[in-house]
Amino acid sequence: MIDFTRHWYIVEAVKGLRAAGSWAGKTHVIKTLALVELLGNTPFDFVLYKHGPYSFDIDAELEQLRSYDGLVEERVGGYGPRLKPGVGAKFVTELACPPKDAGETIKRSAEFAKDRDVSGLEAVVTSAWIVVRENITDATKVAQRLVELKPHISEQVAIKAAIEAIDFIGH
Repeated sequence: MIDFTRHWYIVEAVKGLRAAGSWAGKTHVIKTLALVELLGNTPFDFVLYKHGPYSFDIDAELEQLRSYDGLVEERVGGYGPRLKPGVGAKFVTELACPPKDAGETIKRSAEFAKDRDVSGLEAVVTSAWIVVRENITDATKVAQRLVELKPHISEQVAIKAAIEAIDFIGH
C-alpha cells in the first residue's frame, strides 16, 4: 500500500533541496530527512550507519515513488542521479496528510544541507544526531564523540560540524 504522507516528505525534501540550489541526490534527501527527524518531524526510522544517520525506509519509498513517476531521475554529466518530482507527484500532493509545520522544517533542513558534499553531510548530520540522540550539547564533546564514531573525520572538520549542528538544532 502506498503511504502518500511518507512520499510527501521525500518529494518536499527534493523540492526544498532543488529550490536551495542543491544537487538533490539520494544522499542529500536522506540526510535532509534525518535532520527533519532530529527536529521531531518525520514518519521514518533512522539508524546511525556507515556514513551517518540512514533510513532503509526511505530507500524503499524512493523505489515506490519512482514506480509511479512521483520522482524521476535526471542523469547529468558523470555524477549520480539527480532527483526531481515527476508527473505522479500530483498524487502525493493530493493524497498526503502531513503535519502542519512539517513543510517549514523540511525547507529549513534542505537549506542547511543544500550545498554540502557527502563527507560534509556525514559530519554535520552525525553531529546533529549526537546532539539530539545522545544529548551532548558542548561542541568540543560533540566533536570528540563524532571522531570516536567516525575516525576518518578530522578533528578540525568535527569541531566545525559540531558547532554548525548545535546551532542548527538550537541548543
